Amino acid sequence: MDPVKPSSGMGNLPDIRFEEKQTILQQFNSFMNAASYTNIEVPIMDNTELFLKKSDGQLAPQMYSFRDPLGQQVSLRPEITTQVMNYYLGEATEITEHRYQYQGPVFRFSETRNTQTQFTQMGAEYIGGSGPDVDIEILELAIKFLGNIGFDSYQCTMADLNLVHYIIDNFGLSIKAKNKIVENIQIFKQGSATIHKFGEQLSSTTVTGDSSKDSYLSSAIKDLSEGQARQVLSGFLGWVNGSIEEGSLGRRSHEDVVSRLIDKLRNTDSLENIQKCLSVIGNLIKIKGSPDEAITKARALFSDQAYPLDLIDQFQGTINELNNRVSKKCELIIDFGLVKDFGYYNGIIFELTDLATNQLMGGGGRYDGLAKTLGAERDVKALGFAFDLDKVLQNRTGIA
Repeated sequence: MDPVKPSSGMGNLPDIRFEEKQTILQQFNSFMNAASYTNIEVPIMDNTELFLKKSDGQLAPQMYSFRDPLGQQVSLRPEITTQVMNYYLGEATEITEHRYQYQGPVFRFSETRNTQTQFTQMGAEYIGGSGPDVDIEILELAIKFLGNIGFDSYQCTMADLNLVHYIIDNFGLSIKAKNKIVENIQIFKQGSATIHKFGEQLSSTTVTGDSSKDSYLSSAIKDLSEGQARQVLSGFLGWVNGSIEEGSLGRRSHEDVVSRLIDKLRNTDSLENIQKCLSVIGNLIKIKGSPDEAITKARALFSDQAYPLDLIDQFQGTINELNNRVSKKCELIIDFGLVKDFGYYNGIIFELTDLATNQLMGGGGRYDGLAKTLGAERDVKALGFAFDLDKVLQNRTGIA
């Protein structure tokens, strides 16, 4: 009988590595306890939709999903932040500040050989808190922990998506276009031809699939107030779907769908307007360098566009305060083209890289809209970070 082959990317851990791994987990627990972060444990398997909501479906190809004996669609968790937020929403009767830490295995399928599909994640979430002090706290904790466990040379790469969101809002683009731009920031690094094609795709999407019908609807709401336009389009939704029951719109609320229709029908997403917006964003994400160098260039860009500088002032204040608090072992770099996996981030984002091996070990950012995505009535301020413990072990010990 042939031996059973182990699952790809899910190897065993020898005793010496297991002990080292447990030591770092204990160090992380003690370090975060000292900062008043409560340790919680969430299920290793959860409702598939919970994870898909956070990533807007982008995680689906990487998830281990199946139906349980009751017929429910479930998945091994591909990350833990969503579950922590869901835990918070289930526990908190009102929006209050909570600090959580967590650790445990996560699972992400990869077709690439020699890629770990099971790895251990440890992280922290500050939920319900806003302002520069909260951003600094999370950044400082993530950076200092690496120094505490023996790293001598590492880099924190940062950006502030508030600047990107401000540019998009200044052009009055629709919610859909705004989300697509943020989700596809990496496209801006692929040259002007790719950016132009992306802009054409954003501007060409129709509302109903029938351009003449779209033109009719645009005319119908042209001179109406916001409230009147909503009444007209609510009636239209009832006609299209045969019912205006919530279920006929999938996971979106009536309010969300009508808002998107108004944005699209009022033609804020013209090709000319989108291309102008993409041009400004393209110039922003090219900016990378030391904090002083990058902030100077960002100020020049905003000044050229006659934009106010308060967002840049706030970001610079965060950087300056962080620089005063962390060890010189950590090199701070500003990269406005920093790409994160998903488009739900909305403020500070960052990554931590070991300079000796140029390996990414972790990162995080602000995600104020996640709570509403998961069903909360309003947004909840939130910020967090996570480390890939297996990468931390490899880089710290030199074991590949």
